[in-house]
Amino acid sequence: MEKYYNLLPIMMISKKNVNGYKVNYEKYLIELLNASLNFMKLTKSEKFKEITKQSNGECDAETGDYQIDFKLLVPTEFMQYKTMTLPNVDYKNIEHGFICVNDNKNSINEELKIKANNAYVNYIGNLRLKNKEELLNIIDEESILKSSINNMLVDKNILAFIPCTFDDKINGLSFVKRIFGALLSIRDNLNKDTFITFLQGDYFHIIQYNNGEYNLFDKVHKIMLPTFNDLYRLTYFV
Repeated sequence: MEKYYNLLPIMMISKKNVNGYKVNYEKYLIELLNASLNFMKLTKSEKFKEITKQSNGECDAETGDYQIDFKLLVPTEFMQYKTMTLPNVDYKNIEHGFICVNDNKNSINEELKIKANNAYVNYIGNLRLKNKEELLNIIDEESILKSSINNMLVDKNILAFIPCTFDDKINGLSFVKRIFGALLSIRDNLNKDTFITFLQGDYFHIIQYNNGEYNLFDKVHKIMLPTFNDLYRLTYFV
């Protein structure tokens, strides 16, 4: 079976501590927005800043008059199982050029790893098989799709992050349409901006979705995201 994508290391999206630093994928998504020429045209060159206080449902980033919320397109169950299987990592010797990775009882638990993989496969499969109406009719809060459905219903501008890398031989946009098309259609007629981003080769592709239409909004080389590169260097083997 042909593999279309590789998931980013779980520590890059799990908000765990890496070398004494709490991982926050929102930080490198803000770097992505600020490195995008078309987002800078949208904001008239004003840089996005993190909204640190979000007690009343505020967005994640803003400029003077434009706000945007970040949405991670992965199932909650996948995140839970994957973080449970992380090994213990000791970064105290990183300045000398090496770190220590030690297994624990969960990191060698094959059952947990299988559950994590099954969760993501089920998520992708269910999204592909359901249409908009079927998604909106899901009322079970335990459904593997429910959190993503709720994310699409927010009345905000959003950047949905698919934490995958696609080989240059694969058309990432076609994958997005095929798997996430019905989910994205929930936002039709919301009168809010909808963007999707994923990594294709060395570039982050930013797709703008608008009532069934997909347009390549921008491409940004990953070298423009220092936080992303630093985190990947520290976590790609974990």
